Amino acid sequence: MESPDERQKRLQGYDPSTPRCATCLYFRREPHTLYRMVEKLTRNGKIRIRKEPVRKHPVHNPVVDRCSFGNFITRPQAACDEWRNSEGECIAKAGE
Repeated sequence: MESPDERQKRLQGYDPSTPRCATCLYFRREPHTLYRMVEKLTRNGKIRIRKEPVRKHPVHNPVVDRCSFGNFITRPQAACDEWRNSEGECIAKAGE
């Protein structure tokens, strides 16, 4: 007898071995990307505007996981539509 969770996964067509984004060639983890403009005085008194990185924060300035194949934000455990290995060969496509 299967558990309710197993039954629900079977009805939804759950595949535990689906290729995940974190193992794909196109998965990129981008650093904290926000900057702020800061005014600094030079030695002769002029104001110079510098671009400084904002402090790292899980909500306000998070690390961004991006798929460079489609240029969209993703998650490491997401299942890709078209998954490629490190050589760039297409391993799996959606619906196959």
